[in-house]
This record gives sequence, structure tokens and C-alpha cells, in this order.
Amino acid sequence: MISIVILGGAALSRGALAAVLAQEGDLEVVPEPPEPAGGAVPRLAVVVIDLDRYGVDGPATIDRLAGELPEARLLVLTGRRAPELLRRALAAQVWGLVSADTSPERLARLIRQVAAGERVIDPDLAAAALRASENPLTEKEQAALRLAAVGMRSREIAERLHLSPGTVRNYLSRAIHKTGARTRLEAIRRAQAAGWL
Repeated sequence: MISIVILGGAALSRGALAAVLAQEGDLEVVPEPPEPAGGAVPRLAVVVIDLDRYGVDGPATIDRLAGELPEARLLVLTGRRAPELLRRALAAQVWGLVSADTSPERLARLIRQVAAGERVIDPDLAAAALRASENPLTEKEQAALRLAAVGMRSREIAERLHLSPGTVRNYLSRAIHKTGARTRLEAIRRAQAAGWL
């Protein structure tokens, strides 16, 4: 019996996927723990994670889960083709990276492959990851740009990040330069398109 934990996505879609997978005789969907931790997830479970539902925190969530659940096998579903996001997922040594449009029947087959120790990577997603350019932004530049993307002004960003407004302006200016943009808004769009935010 293969234990599966489904993370991310709306409760309704998780429930529907769990119901479909539970009809497979060799697959058992176990309840999602409130906070993933080593003891709460079966040691050799396949953890199916809907990356898109975590938004900008998706790659960090994968990194965290890979660290907290080293024996679990992460199978990532995503509909996004943001190259940096895909590269980060692959760098986290996930066992599977597949399109969110995958049918439940195919997903069941992929879960079995992952449980058997085989890595499954969607060729289109792999190609998109290979086309990615390195993220030129530092963590602070990304954080400032991310807050600017939700409409915060430099002073508000400075308060949130515990920095001076001048330092924030410098971070945003460097982010604009590194993305090859002319404005803050253009820098945000380019960074989001590249999956850097």
C-alpha cells in the first residue's frame, strides 16, 4: 500500500483528488497534517503538492518540506511555467515535477513510479527550467520588489523590512537595473514572469 499526502489546493479539489486516488487498490490517501513535520507524515509517503496554491511561497514551501521530510517523496504539480520556480523545485531534489493538468489516472501511475524510486519530470516543464536564466536579484531586492508588487511605498517597505527608506530605494533601483526595466512596475512584471518573485 502506498501512502499519499495531498498538500495545497482548495479543500474541495484536494478532496476530489483524494476520492479518485482512494479508488485505486494500492493507494491510500492519509489526512494532511496541520503542519508538516517528520513524525506526522508516513516515512515513505508520496507527498503530492499543488505548488500553484502556495503562490510566491511555493519554492520556499518545497525547500522546507524537503528538509522536514527527507524520506518522503515530493511530487510537485504546477500549471506555471516560470523557469526560476521550476529550477528551484528541481534543485530541491523533488521526485516528480508534473503539469497540474495531468489526469487522475496518469497521476496515479506517476505516484506508483515515484513510490518505486523513479523520478518523473514532465519534459515540457524540464525544458522551461533549462531555459531559465539565473535570478540576479538578492534576497533583499526580491523582498523589496515583492512588497512593491502589492502596492507598498518605499517608506512602508522600509518599516516592514526594518530598513531605512534610502536602503529600500537602493534595493528597488538595483532590481530595476538588474531586470533591464525602466520603471518599478516593469521590473515587477519582468521578475514575476521569470519566476524570481
